[in-house]
Amino acid sequence: MTRKVSIRQGRPAVSHIWAYYKYIRDRLDKDWNLALSIGRGGFATLPDELRGLQTDEAFRLLIGELEDEVTMALVSSFEACLRIDFLERVYNKKRDKVSRAFREIYASRRDRGPRVPLEELLNTWRDVGEIGYALVGAVKQLFDYRNWLAHGGYWVFKSRKYDPEEALAEAENLFGVLETHYGFTHYRQEIG
Repeated sequence: MTRKVSIRQGRPAVSHIWAYYKYIRDRLDKDWNLALSIGRGGFATLPDELRGLQTDEAFRLLIGELEDEVTMALVSSFEACLRIDFLERVYNKKRDKVSRAFREIYASRRDRGPRVPLEELLNTWRDVGEIGYALVGAVKQLFDYRNWLAHGGYWVFKSRKYDPEEALAEAENLFGVLETHYGFTHYRQEIG
């Protein structure tokens, strides 16, 4: 029999990840403006590893890295919301059609453990929850981008790339529909 998954308390909430992003982005923008205002002397604000770059190039690189890091953290947090909801629907034996479908998936995996592929959860929401192909397709693209980032981005990514604002907008679309039609609360708890 599959053991229940213990849900970790105290993991970074979406609101904390967003606050981190806004703070660091604001700091980078201020440092960039300072570097530009004092000309070549502005290089003193850059890490040694970036000293050979032009000021604009160095700050664009830093901001790009920050955006990728935050996008990856946000999308990972979105996945946690989906997985926690899945487990709670299974463990609490909710009676709606999505919860019943999730229990069937969970029961079919007893010998393999409780980890269900994310795509299977999204497909269940699409097919049983009737939230639409376009919405689920957009969210799958977002997770594909996160996976590309997580694996070092060593191949040419041929789909859409996301910044933190775009990732947050995709999550708002998905979780807004899930909240309205299925009482999905995990995302609202995440954003405070």
